[in-house]
Amino acid sequence: MIGVIVVFPVPESGVQPVGPGRELLGAPLVARAIAAACPVEQQVRAAVAVPASDLELVRDEIVPRYGLTEVIEVFAVGSDFVATLRRGLEIVGSDVELVLVHDGRRPLVTHDLCSRAVELAREHGGAALALRPGERPVRWLDGQQLERQAEPIALLQSPQAARADAVARAVEQAAPDAADLVALLVAAGVPVAAVAGDRDNLLVSDEADLARCIEVWSRRAVDYPFLWPRPDRIEAVLEPSAEAEGDAGETAAAAADEILVGAGEGEAGPLDSAIASAADDQEVAAADEVPAGEAGNVD
Repeated sequence: MIGVIVVFPVPESGVQPVGPGRELLGAPLVARAIAAACPVEQQVRAAVAVPASDLELVRDEIVPRYGLTEVIEVFAVGSDFVATLRRGLEIVGSDVELVLVHDGRRPLVTHDLCSRAVELAREHGGAALALRPGERPVRWLDGQQLERQAEPIALLQSPQAARADAVARAVEQAAPDAADLVALLVAAGVPVAAVAGDRDNLLVSDEADLARCIEVWSRRAVDYPFLWPRPDRIEAVLEPSAEAEGDAGETAAAAADEILVGAGEGEAGPLDSAIASAADDQEVAAADEVPAGEAGNVD
């Protein structure tokens, strides 16, 4: 069992927020992030942290509307990252094997990358997506000169994953100003393996980032979970039929196998309008034939 904690942080003061309910190609950002963060062919329990102002929207509308049955609870972001992570751990439970933490503002991570992070975390204790910078940074000196800075080793992305016992230990030893799971693990002496990141795994902080996501989707739609309104999946779990009541465990497992990406469904959902307008009829027909939930590998 894997515990997935999706955190959509409170926007910084003075920044025009792009909230969790903001739509990207027909589905809310946070719904796409949840769908992307849950590794396929894994049993998952998910907790989702969002700003308090978005709590009812995500809990009562978005999660049921898109049939995100892995989500056990939606809760308000804590006073800091450690408080949020601690609450997320309580929700997913102490019996999970691994914990995967994902930034809810990254809707375009692939299932393949999440699965790689999970496997490396099993082997090493922790794992995180890391992206080598393409250019060496510089800084201004006195407004006239530039000075080269030391090249950073890597730029961290999410998700970040670790064995549950390592996360629990790291949280107990944590400084309250820790900003992410990697910082906690390193401080606790837990080895963290690097997973080659993806430059298309964009962090959405403004409208320009949303436009970049649409461009990425136009190139790589097949790599991402196919998501459309499916409230019947929530209903199937909350109100099982009389025949299913005899074996609730199998019902829940079957529902988990089908959620998020439409695996096993006979019909495909409609393509997003932005993609349909960018492709001719032949391309749209070809895209509709891609099996729902199939993710391409990222080199």
